[in-house]
Amino acid sequence: MIGVTTMTTLDAGIDQITAEVVRSAMETVCFEMATHVSRTATTPILNQSNERNATILDASGRLAALSVGIPQFMLSSTLPVQYALELFGPDLVPGDVIVANDPYHGGGHLPDFNIFAPVFDDAGELLLIASIQCHHGDTGGAMAGGYNVFAKDIWSEGTRYPALKIIDGGKERQDVVALMRANNRLPGFIGDLRSQVSAAQLGVSRLQDIATLHGADAIRATVEWSINETRRRMQAE
Repeated sequence: MIGVTTMTTLDAGIDQITAEVVRSAMETVCFEMATHVSRTATTPILNQSNERNATILDASGRLAALSVGIPQFMLSSTLPVQYALELFGPDLVPGDVIVANDPYHGGGHLPDFNIFAPVFDDAGELLLIASIQCHHGDTGGAMAGGYNVFAKDIWSEGTRYPALKIIDGGKERQDVVALMRANNRLPGFIGDLRSQVSAAQLGVSRLQDIATLHGADAIRATVEWSINETRRRMQAE
């Protein structure tokens, strides 16, 4: 424990108790986001199968916390966020929510939709990203269900969304919703999508509460501590 305390003080500038409290709070937010989808989604593949996972990422798109769900979503949640950060950059504003499902920009396969929203500190700097990933029942394409064994390219599999602002500054973009509705066979698709959107918005609200309670600097230090501690434990193992 002495080694851990020393590393925490030097590498992250935060005491281990505070870091554990903040990290546990963020993990609770992830669990709440995932549970929100299970209770509000409109189709069984989201509200019963539990093929979903919630994550929190830092301003660089590094994994900071997650819920227990589909392990592969740990990776496929980070890369689309990193792409969106490069694509939108300073154009991200409070109230934004982004949707992505493109495997060529770090996602899983096309049915795995990642929806995420930024959290800003009091100075207007990007602090965290609240993200929720879910498997959907259809993606358009040549065959229903999102699986086309006869496909010779990804265009036959379904529609790709590298990164779209479905909520822009707190206002839903009807053009994006219409586009996505037109490229999906399931009538409940938009309901499921909005379930994810509201889960991401819930995550933003909860994370802002944590930032108000502990401060943005403590959250940033906790992320650094958590990554360093994970690395130390993996190397030891």
